[in-house]
Amino acid sequence: MYPYATIDDALTDVLRLSKGMTYKNAIAGLPLGGGKCVIVADPSRADKPDLLRAFSRHVQALGGRYWTAIDVGVGPADADILAENCDFVFARASQYPDGFNPSLFTALGWLRRRPGCGRPYLEPDRSQGSARGDRGARRDGP
Repeated sequence: MYPYATIDDALTDVLRLSKGMTYKNAIAGLPLGGGKCVIVADPSRADKPDLLRAFSRHVQALGGRYWTAIDVGVGPADADILAENCDFVFARASQYPDGFNPSLFTALGWLRRRPGCGRPYLEPDRSQGSARGDRGARRDGP
């Protein structure tokens, strides 16, 4: 859920995200496709629960061909709202102890499956004196 400036921006993002999910599922060896969705709305709006309920009814109508979960603008408490009308929801707050953040496991899973991918950021590069190991190539942030 994000307040995209245009529908084209939302479409570009959802296609990029679905491509990433396709790769992620393939790398993990999961028998899942790369479906993704976006809700074009500000997640701080007062009627967010109503939007989530409407969305969840559409997901339910797909009969399990698509599962939804938390992501930008939709957290575990929101997933509990989605689950009121939908059986196909991952990462509900009610599944975890209070304060638990399941999104941290996304990063951990990627690093465990692809051991070399995080190495430049996790291991120091002693030859260049960089704590990040990027040899100073990236100057715009971590």
